[in-house]
This record gives sequence, C-alpha cells and structure tokens, in this order.
Amino acid sequence: MGWVAGIIAAIALAAGLWWYVKRAGRLSAANDERHDFQRNLLLDLQDIRDKADGELTPALDELIDIARYDTPASNEETAELDAQIAAEVHKLAEAPTVAAAENLRTKLVSRNRRAVR
Repeated sequence: MGWVAGIIAAIALAAGLWWYVKRAGRLSAANDERHDFQRNLLLDLQDIRDKADGELTPALDELIDIARYDTPASNEETAELDAQIAAEVHKLAEAPTVAAAENLRTKLVSRNRRAVR
C-alpha cells in the first residue's frame, strides 16, 4: 500500500510543477509585454540622441533619463498615452527640435504620473 501513496504523491508533485512552470511562463510573457514600451522608448531616444547635436542634446539626455529611471511599466490606463508618445517619438526622429523634445517630455511626465496609480 505504501507504493500507491508514493505514486499518488509523485503524480501530485508532477502536476504541481507543471502548473507552476505554465504560470511562471504566462507571468513572464505578461511582464515582458508591460515593459516593452519602456525598452523601445529608451532605444528610440538613444538612436535619436546619437544623431543629434547642439542644443538638442541636453533635452534628449533628459528624456533618456526619464525613460530609464522614471517610466513605470505599461498598464490599461497608459495604453492610449503610450500610442501618443510613440507618435511623438516618431515626430522627434523625423524633425528633431527642442520644441518637439519638450512636447514629448510633457506627455511622458503626464503618462508616468498616471501609470503609477
């Protein structure tokens, strides 16, 4: 009879491990998706910064610092703002100006306040 209890325990352990691995995979994928905005924003800003010079450089450095240190993960409340910010980054890449960088900074700060809730 002891071997039956051992088999049942082994099956329960295997089922528990299977459930844990599946759950961990789902959480990891969801976490990656939530942090994609931050990663892509940082990479895009660094690419723009590499091509910039002059008075735009300090503004881009500030944006990069905001993206690196102050931008929380995305959530349902930030989806629309994330899309607007992505559009602003595209505009900044096409026409890099201090005004465009300041506009992006304003939107990014506003987004970050709402994401923390």
